[in-house]
Amino acid sequence: MNEYFRAVIFIILGLVGGASHYFKKRYVDNTTTLSFYEYLRVDFTYTLRTFGAIVVAEVNLSVASTDIIHLSELVGAITAGYMANSTLNKATE
Repeated sequence: MNEYFRAVIFIILGLVGGASHYFKKRYVDNTTTLSFYEYLRVDFTYTLRTFGAIVVAEVNLSVASTDIIHLSELVGAITAGYMANSTLNKATE
């Protein structure tokens, strides 16, 4: 598998992990009332920082990956995105 294609897969999985953090905040914890679009736009600098952290983390994870993507690597990619959004993206409401 091409290393660039593998990096794109990991980045997409990281973004899915970041989005899942929003859905947990909205529907499980009820700590935000913002829509997903508003959540991304309210504090846009935090969103950009989160996106950058996800891209860097996922590229590094994809470099450490072998030709075959294993389940543990997929879970790690999703978790890295979730963690980046949880740590860096601070919505005001």
